[in-house]
Amino acid sequence: MKKILLVLILIFSVGCQAQIQIQSIDGNTVYHMLENKEQFVLIDAREESEYKEGHIPGSILIPLGNIEKDIKKYVSSTDDMIVVYCRSGRRSRQACQRIMDMGYTQVYDMGGIIDWKYDIEK
Repeated sequence: MKKILLVLILIFSVGCQAQIQIQSIDGNTVYHMLENKEQFVLIDAREESEYKEGHIPGSILIPLGNIEKDIKKYVSSTDDMIVVYCRSGRRSRQACQRIMDMGYTQVYDMGGIIDWKYDIEK
């Protein structure tokens, strides 16, 4: 009986520690995906005022605080590819985690627009 209880405790503790790893994608890859018109949703997780100052062409504004509420408006399937960025990478990472917590499976963190080497639009 003690062995069974010990095994169950071990399985439970290992299962609780398992967490989905956030996948990263670099700006060069995203740029080429945009150029090749590949199918994915590019989300800017900054605030509207930041987005208006300049954003990556083709990106959709969904501020971090609205991710859970608005993601389904722009992403129809939990299997669709999603790439998220913000200013420096902090909010994009949080947004990716929230999106994955909602069951989306192909979520990538591009980090910050401060590292984007290509044109932006205003």
